[in-house]
Amino acid sequence: MWLALKRMNRAEWLLLLGLFLLWNWGLFSVTSHNHPYLMGGDVLQLFAWKTVAFAALFLGLFAITRRIQPTLIGLSFFVILWLFGGALVSAVASGAYLQAAIYIVLIIGLRFVAGYVIKKYPEPAGLLVALYGAFLCCLQLPGVFAALTTQTVQEPLSGLEAGLSSEPSEPLPHIIYIMPDRYASNAVLRSQYDFSNEDFTSKLELFGFHIWDDQYSNYPKTFQSLASCLNSDYLDTALDSVDPSERSYSYITPLIKDFAAQRALQAQGYSYKHIGAWWEPTRENEWADESFKDVTLPFDEITSAYFQVTPLKLLIGRAQQRKTPCEIAEEKISFIRKQIQSETPQFILWHTLMTHAPYIYNDDGTCRGLDEERLFITHYDERKAEYIKHIGHFNAVIIDLIEAVMHDSDREVIFVIQSDEGPFPKELVRAVHGANQPPYNFWEASQDEKRQKHGVFNAIYLPSQSYEDTVDLRSPVNNFRLIFRELTGQDVPLLV
Repeated sequence: MWLALKRMNRAEWLLLLGLFLLWNWGLFSVTSHNHPYLMGGDVLQLFAWKTVAFAALFLGLFAITRRIQPTLIGLSFFVILWLFGGALVSAVASGAYLQAAIYIVLIIGLRFVAGYVIKKYPEPAGLLVALYGAFLCCLQLPGVFAALTTQTVQEPLSGLEAGLSSEPSEPLPHIIYIMPDRYASNAVLRSQYDFSNEDFTSKLELFGFHIWDDQYSNYPKTFQSLASCLNSDYLDTALDSVDPSERSYSYITPLIKDFAAQRALQAQGYSYKHIGAWWEPTRENEWADESFKDVTLPFDEITSAYFQVTPLKLLIGRAQQRKTPCEIAEEKISFIRKQIQSETPQFILWHTLMTHAPYIYNDDGTCRGLDEERLFITHYDERKAEYIKHIGHFNAVIIDLIEAVMHDSDREVIFVIQSDEGPFPKELVRAVHGANQPPYNFWEASQDEKRQKHGVFNAIYLPSQSYEDTVDLRSPVNNFRLIFRELTGQDVPLLV
């Protein structure tokens, strides 16, 4: 093998290089188009796996053919299949059989053309493939570079765990912290959706919850708001080192994964159970003692996005068909009910997208299938109507969960329902989903748009029912500070 490699001429090395670049072009393209949402380490890990697969394919073909030129011809077929296989799979899955037949003819035709050219004109073939692969990959380099060089915030916030007593009172209550994405405040629901949430909040009050009618998130985006609330601090100091023009949210992901409240609670003896969403920063958490496993999300964000343009798209489709989104939501509820029966104190964090598009329920509460109706709704009035219905679905699920938890748990329970941001204003929906629309500028948003985007639902249940200092709080950033006051009896300072 090594002797054959040493004997490879310039044309063969150029062809091998070109095939390697074409093999990775799809990854570079996906990375470039999604770089604001990706972690550089995830991209490099997938690139490493693809490099290993390419090398294994080359070695395997050489072991069969025992000659370099047939090996390169066979390798070119696999690269062609990899480039066009995703489109072929999509055509077959959608029933576009004529289109699928065209792709099959194209793949087979390119295979024979490639074989003929490589045999007949090895020197120009190697140079052409290398140049073409380099050209395609160079087009994606700015986005790839942005993904790999994104700054990350490593400095922990608040230091909340440092000032707490290491000998809390026993027995510690379970903590269930539910974060429904884009659930608006009661005030916003009344003023901008003509919807009264009184039925839900009155039931919460009967359980002993304190509900803030008109609270606001300190930041307009999920990644900023989660980082702030989970660390019970503002982000000013953490963002000092970040370029203000930074578009990626991956720079702040470390503050969502390894956050101050989690460290403090684990130091107090809590077992942290994490229930995430399909959004990558909360999908799983390696710092948790246990993460809920969603069988419909077997891969991370970059791998899933990349597989969508390859023949391995079939794996994504099969995973999604294993369970409906509603079944996954029910499994998460069951997971919570199981955890609160533990003999040790549990901290359960659930970031849920039940109130976030794509909407998964029918009007009667049954689950929609994986069809067009579940896709993101772009017509604003239809979106508003569906959003309110899903607020109702979520409310019903949570009331049932609270009743079950209060009945099943042998410990007291601290219960929080806090959204991270409000729903999209009309102009933001148009900017995100409309064609040829300029980016939405949060700095130029109207007051009503700011209220809609920042107005968040927040309700907390403390076993002591000590809510005297909470009435005037305007932001959920203090939620964990209230929780640690309850746990330790210490006068944990509240942020203004």
